[in-house]
Formats: sequence, C-alpha cells, structure tokens
Amino acid sequence: MTRLLSYKEANEEMETSCHSDERSSIVPRRKNDREKSEGDHLLSGSLDDVLTWLGWMGPYQRIQCLLLMLPVIDSALHSISFIFIGKFVEHKCAPLKEWISADNFSYPLASSNYTSYKQSSKIAVFAESCFVKVTNNSEEIFAGECPNGYVYSEPRDRSFVSEWDLVCDEEALSDTSQTVMAVGSMLGAFIFTAMADKLGRKPVYVVSHILLLVVAAATAFSPDFLTFMVFRFLLGALQQGVNLTSWILMIELIPALKREWPPRVSNFVWPSGLLLLGLICYLCREMSWRHTQLVLAAFSWYSLTDIPLEKGDSDKSVSAQEPEDDPGLTAFLKNKRILLITVIICYIWLADSLSYVILIITSDSLTGDFYLGYSLSIFVELPAACFFSAFVSRVKRRTWILTAHLIAGVSLVLAVVLGNVPQAAKLPGMGVIVLIMSLLAKFGTSVGFNILWLYTPELYPTTIRTTGLGLASLVSKLAGMAAPYARTLNRHYPWAPGAILSGLCLIVPLLLQLMPETHGRDLPQTVADMEMWLSEKPKKRYERMMEREGIENQAFQEVKF
Repeated sequence: MTRLLSYKEANEEMETSCHSDERSSIVPRRKNDREKSEGDHLLSGSLDDVLTWLGWMGPYQRIQCLLLMLPVIDSALHSISFIFIGKFVEHKCAPLKEWISADNFSYPLASSNYTSYKQSSKIAVFAESCFVKVTNNSEEIFAGECPNGYVYSEPRDRSFVSEWDLVCDEEALSDTSQTVMAVGSMLGAFIFTAMADKLGRKPVYVVSHILLLVVAAATAFSPDFLTFMVFRFLLGALQQGVNLTSWILMIELIPALKREWPPRVSNFVWPSGLLLLGLICYLCREMSWRHTQLVLAAFSWYSLTDIPLEKGDSDKSVSAQEPEDDPGLTAFLKNKRILLITVIICYIWLADSLSYVILIITSDSLTGDFYLGYSLSIFVELPAACFFSAFVSRVKRRTWILTAHLIAGVSLVLAVVLGNVPQAAKLPGMGVIVLIMSLLAKFGTSVGFNILWLYTPELYPTTIRTTGLGLASLVSKLAGMAAPYARTLNRHYPWAPGAILSGLCLIVPLLLQLMPETHGRDLPQTVADMEMWLSEKPKKRYERMMEREGIENQAFQEVKF
C-alpha cells in the first residue's frame, strides 16, 4: 500500500514538474519576445525610453543624484554669506586727542553720539557715528568726518566691514562686494553653460568645482578689499559652472515622469544649507571673518565617481539618426517662438530672484532681531518644500507658477498696506499679521522659484538646454546685483521694496498665458523637435502627453514584472 501511494505521488510529482517546466519555458519565451520587441523599439526611441526600460532610480542613479545635490549646499553657503562675514558693526568717531585728552571723553558705546568737554576750558566736541564738530566758546573750530578714524563695538576682525572701515561714505562698498559676485555669476552662467553644451557637462563640472574650492579658501587670505572683490567675482562665476551643470546632469539622469524628483529633494537641501550657514556663522561669531570663510570653503569639496551622460552621448547611443549640429545662441535669435519663451522665462527668473533675495536680506525688519528674522524666513521654505513635494507630480507646471506668484503678490500688497498705512498700523495685533503676510509671500516665492528649476530645462532641447538655463540664470543675476541695496531703500522708504516686488509677481500670471505646458512630456532632443512640439495645437499636444504617460506607466509595470 505504501509502495502504491509512493508510486502515485511520484507520477503526480512528474506531471507537476512537466507542467511547471512548460510554464517556466513559456514565461521566459514571452519575456524574451517582449524584451526583444522593446529592444528593437529602444534602438529608434528616445533617451526617456532607455531610462524607463532600465529602471529610473537604481542604486547608481541614487548615488549620482546625491553627489550632484552637494553643490546645492555649497551654493547656499556662499550666496548669502556676505550678510554674516560682512555684517554691520556699530561704530563711532575715534577720540580727538588733539583737543581733548581721551580721559575726558564720555563715550558710551550704547549711544551713537557723544559730547566731551576739556577741563577748565570751553572747548567741546560733538560727535556722531560719521561726523564730528569742535567748538570753542560756542564758536565752531572744526567740523567734518572723523579725522582719527573709528572705533567699533566689536573687534575689527569680526567683519570685513570693520577691518577695512567700510562705513559712512564707504558703507555701500560692503554691498558692492555682493554685487560684484552677482556680476561674476552672470558671466559664469553665460560662459560655463555654453562650454558645457560644447565640451560636455562633466569636464566643466569637475574643473569648476576644483577651482571653486581654491578660490573660496583664497578669499580668507585677501590682503585688501580690492583683492577680496576679485575673489568674490571669481567665486560667483565658478559657482555657476558647478551648479547649472550639476542640475542639468541630474535632469538628464531621470525620465520625464519622474523628473520632478530632483526639485523635490533640492527644496529641502537648499534651506538646509541656509540654516547650516546661519548655524556656522553663529558658532563662529566670536572668531575672525577669515576663519569663518575658511570653514565655509571646507564645504566646497569635490566628490564624483562617474557621469554616464555627456553632451551628445544620448544621440550616439540611442538614436541611429545623425546628430544635429549645435545651433548655440543662433537658435534663440532665428526662432521667434523660442525667443518669446526665453524672454518670458528670463523675466520670471528675474522677478523670483529679486523677491527671494530681498525677502532674506531684509528679514531683520520682521522681528527686529536679525538671527530670529533670518531663521523664520528660512524655516518657511521647509513647509513650502513639503507642499511642493506632495503635489508637484499632480499639478501642471504653469498652474504651479501662476498660483505661487498670486500668493506672493497678494501677500506683499497686504503686508505693504497694513504695515505702512498709519490707520492700519495702529490696530492691535497688526505686527503679527504683517509678519504672517511677509512669511506667506516668502512661501509663494520659494514654491515659484523651486518649480522654475524644473520647468526651465524642460522647455529646451538637448543641444541648447544648458544654454537656455544659463541665459535664464544669467538674467536672474541682475537681481543679485540690485538686491543688496534693498536694505538702504527699506531704511528710507519701508514700503518701496514690497510694492516693487508685488508688482513684479502679479505680472507673471499674465505672461504665463503665452507659455507652453511641459508636464509629462519627453525632453526634446533637437531644435526641430521643439519647433514641431510648439507648432502642435494644445488639444493634440495634451492627447500625446496623455498617451506618453500611459506608455511609460506600462513600461514601468513591465520592468517591475
């Protein structure tokens, strides 16, 4: 009986094995047929098809994206560092020993003025931060700028402003150092991005990163202010060579449906870098500004294993077609549609950059304390990043930009009206309301700026993508040249910065009506691809986009299978 059962079980196992072998032979055959079909399709397909089929976010892509995110922190540290290493230090005219002994001076540091009298004499000295007057029997015998220089409430080496006496008539030079850096960034955005399109992304990225480390460290050893300005110029230029090329490399590593992931992550990395800047400068507040600069330079280190894509590689390995020659800047001048898109996107970059920077450097007016105002202004970017990450894949690009600028523009209008109209300013709790409106404006500006880094590269084909992003970034540097002087404007006309920024933001929704939607579509490879796409009617364009999304979703499921 046992033998019969064993024999029966053996037959059942053999039948099961046969059926299993048959099924196992069918599955690989079907899978091989599907892979062969997909492989034939990939030979004539786009780069997105290859990335989708291979798997959009494997360990290699994750490591590369992480390494390419590091320059975001570095950029945050150097972009706004001037407000710490070049902070304003309370100062007064040095004592006038020619007329009065220093022992006879009443010189309280808490006061901006002092008055001193010579014993058994009627000589008196009346001094302010930048002006001094000497009288004898009420007769003026001297009046003018501080002849003996200045004394400061902190050691002179705490800020390059006090070390080089950039006060009074030369006070604007401290802001000019940031303007010079913005000029360098503007030229760097133009030069290095054009080089990246012609020479390749990786060579420009590597060389720029190494030079950035050298220049950032050399800045701490500047013997005079002129040398310091030269290093700030080079720092701004090299920063663009690192940031823009690294961003393009990230965008090209990821297929269309998942292209919003780099902005999602960078939205948390950037404010983290700004908070790190505040923490470093707070911990180094008792140190020389040169030591603080060396600490910041230490973050400009280079770490990169390999980049799979260089300029033109996608055309050589994916498509059998002959690659189109790089049109360069001529594509922006010959094609009216591309020129119009470029002009509009450059204006949006200008408006967002100006709004973002001014809201940070004037954040001390929110609470009266710089560190607290700065922290609140940066912390509000974190909920903006969470909001962006949760809905970026569900909302179209133009809708994002329109909504963000409406929020920023309306909030700034309310903050200006409620904070500067005498009748409104007297209402109880109005200070808190103005603070909330200002932070809400910063929220909208942050969201709008974040989506621009995703939207702009999607507008241009591969042959001019880095140049297009570089042009937009170049124009935005004009904001960096003007923004440092907003502190002076805010001191004399508190309503002016908010009024200007609100007007700039409210114009953006009108201009967006002329811009195309890029959500979910492939990156164009050539100018001809872009022209063909722009010539399509919106309805047909939408149908193709929906069809493309269906194909890519199916491809993801098949890869998972």
